Amino acid sequence: MLLAFLGAVFLIGSNLVAIRFTNRELDPCWSAGIRFVIASALFYVAMRAAKVSLPSGRALTGAFLYGVVGIALYFACVYLGLVDVGAGYGQVLLSLTPLLTLFLAMGQRLESFRWQGLIGAVFALAGVAIVFRDQMNADVPIESVLLLVVAAGAAAQGGIILKRFPPVNLMATNAVAMGLGGLTLLVMSVLKGEAQALPDGLTTWGTSIYLATLGTLGTFTLYMFVYRHWSASAASYQYVVAPIVAVALAAVVLEEGVSGGFFVGGSLVLVGVYVGSLMPPEALRALRRAPARQ
Repeated sequence: MLLAFLGAVFLIGSNLVAIRFTNRELDPCWSAGIRFVIASALFYVAMRAAKVSLPSGRALTGAFLYGVVGIALYFACVYLGLVDVGAGYGQVLLSLTPLLTLFLAMGQRLESFRWQGLIGAVFALAGVAIVFRDQMNADVPIESVLLLVVAAGAAAQGGIILKRFPPVNLMATNAVAMGLGGLTLLVMSVLKGEAQALPDGLTTWGTSIYLATLGTLGTFTLYMFVYRHWSASAASYQYVVAPIVAVALAAVVLEEGVSGGFFVGGSLVLVGVYVGSLMPPEALRALRRAPARQ
């Protein structure tokens, strides 16, 4: 189980590095659209081999909504944001997903208000502010940073959508969602006037194939394997640990450096996510009582 967890963390972190790399040659929405059309076809083949039917009724509605929010919106923002934002910074911003899930769930009356979430949000927002300032000093467009924050929100809402609709086979759900999401991204590419070109370099070809296969199917399979055997909170740690992988790989593969502001801001974000959405309530109560025993 630990190996599955570590594998998912590695794939989540490495995917952002791979996206940064393909963005150097391919236009973002075009690249993302092709990736998910291929991934959808692979999921469909696996679904048919397993003799699984396509979702219907409310389950089909949920798959469509997830395709629009969790695939099209999320990956449009990720690919566009990573044109200018480094992979390490991007993964730190995306690690806000568990905390945003908590607040979106409260807003949609799926969960009740908790002071713990508010405390975590204060830490996380302070960290994001430092990351914003650091990126502004590096002349990174603020729109690119905001896109990644929106992406974290889209990922959070996508997870909520999956919980609100009847559960069906995950291969079938992803075949539908990724197909719709991929086609939506391709339409966005045309509307944006992007170049619908194939890669020239062999390395870009290889990276694109990786993203459409192992980077999508592998990440999904390992994440859901961990999710089914661990609690949801424990599984969420994948997104909190992934920035370590993204920073290390980006430094080696993309030669991206990081500043002191990144480490300070990133650390505050991760502390905020842990306190707000992952830290057991009894642990927080123990910390509050600790001074009284001294």
